[in-house]
Amino acid sequence: QGGNVLQDIGCGELYYTRQFCSLYQKVKAWDADSAIQERNEKFIVKKSLFNVELKSAFEPQCANAIEEGDDILITENGCEVFTKCTKDLIILE
Repeated sequence: QGGNVLQDIGCGELYYTRQFCSLYQKVKAWDADSAIQERNEKFIVKKSLFNVELKSAFEPQCANAIEEGDDILITENGCEVFTKCTKDLIILE
């Protein structure tokens, strides 16, 4: 459905970011692999995806970057979890 912000954690080569970026005002695309993020930077410029903000590795201390109401997509080891951030959502190590 979309909304204000999508936090795409473990974005890889922006597969989901590309699918959903037109539905959100801003997409924060997190990935630990700097080589992938370097390619992603070129891709978002080439495709004019100006609402996509690339971020580095998502660590527990990054949790304050997520605000209540943000949609969160976490991809790890081929599994995806999609949820909306609520004030009682707690991110654990």
